[in-house]
Amino acid sequence: MTTARYRPTWDLALDPLVSCKLCLGEYPVEQMTTIAQCQCIFCTLCLKQYVELLI
Repeated sequence: MTTARYRPTWDLALDPLVSCKLCLGEYPVEQMTTIAQCQCIFCTLCLKQYVELLI
């Protein structure tokens, strides 16, 4: 998995939004995590919560 860093909000308005497959929210790519094996992309917060529930 790769985790993106967060940027100031004034910078985010220029970036396209990506949909999270777990919460269906739209976020800047910098707030998303991609799973290397399947290239699925989720917001980092959702993926973190999902993994914590599995453990």
